[in-house]
Amino acid sequence: MPPRVDSVALLEHTMQMIREAHADWNEDQILEHTFSVMNLHPNTGQAENIPKMVLSIISQIVKLNENNWVIWEPMFMDCICPVKNTKHILTGEIPSGHTNYDKELDSHLLSLILSSCDHGPDSRIDTYTVREQGEEEQLGSTLYKKLKAALTINDEVKLSAIHDRVSWEQGMRRKNWIHMKVHAQPLWIGRRESSDKAQ
Repeated sequence: MPPRVDSVALLEHTMQMIREAHADWNEDQILEHTFSVMNLHPNTGQAENIPKMVLSIISQIVKLNENNWVIWEPMFMDCICPVKNTKHILTGEIPSGHTNYDKELDSHLLSLILSSCDHGPDSRIDTYTVREQGEEEQLGSTLYKKLKAALTINDEVKLSAIHDRVSWEQGMRRKNWIHMKVHAQPLWIGRRESSDKAQ
């Protein structure tokens, strides 16, 4: 198994591998493919899929200026409120592995948080407020730990699966290139011979 990595490294490593495998893609395509690759093990429990509207808002938030918590925090809350069990996953009431734990939500929220937040000890995420139906719950300085616990990714399994997926894609591209080269070579030789005879 590959060495264990933290979630930040996993996200960056996955994006880098996809960048290398698809050099002609823009950042939006790379991010979208990263999400799909990191969701290789979808939850088969009762969790619902993230609505497209929510994914669109998440995408907008990721594009916002890094660490600009004041601007994107209300958007963040608006976009995650419609998703089943969000608050309970964020606060750790539904732990990873529970039948109602949504791994797709896990992956998207984690990517969003890692893309948009400062990870230092003085991060503004420590003053994060969960709002739901008029209720306000201040999580205080332990929030980052709760988020890390609630938004767990099985790094070793996923990184291994990601390596396999990207290696397979690169292998297919090489195979297609070799196949094309093998079939193109006789054509090139034939043209060369015709050209030589004409001279």
